[in-house]
Amino acid sequence: STKRVKPGDPVGPGGHLESDLAETILAAAQTVAVTNGWGATVAIVDGAGNPILIKRVLNAYPASFELALAKAKASAQYGKPTGNILECSDIPRGGSPLIIDNYTVGAIGVAGQKSTTNEIIANAGVTALSREIDPDNAVKVDVAQDSGAAMDTTAVVSGV
Repeated sequence: STKRVKPGDPVGPGGHLESDLAETILAAAQTVAVTNGWGATVAIVDGAGNPILIKRVLNAYPASFELALAKAKASAQYGKPTGNILECSDIPRGGSPLIIDNYTVGAIGVAGQKSTTNEIIANAGVTALSREIDPDNAVKVDVAQDSGAAMDTTAVVSGV
């Protein structure tokens, strides 16, 4: 089972979500957004939901800032993608937890496009985490852009 990181908790070899890793995750999400011409805001939070990085890409609309942060916080707190917590929340898809050694060390939230597109951008960040932690066994997360169903897009990665 996945556990939330509490201040001071050990997280194993992967450690807490460091700012350089958060920058790598954000850069991967930003690349997907820019490549496709999608204006979006990308938020990266720690395991407690505290912001680490937030960036508006391609002049995303200002309101997307708060929504991206809310998605990231919800995903960190629930330890699930926001698309999987819709039954108990009004937060749409586009948030995904960042998990290392079965601990939720943070989350990524994306807003500014339709939910399925936000989810694609967020999944690029999750894939980048997987590649950084364990390049030989990286988990690639793909979601069809127009799939209507919420999908569990969490990449669970063991640190080495």
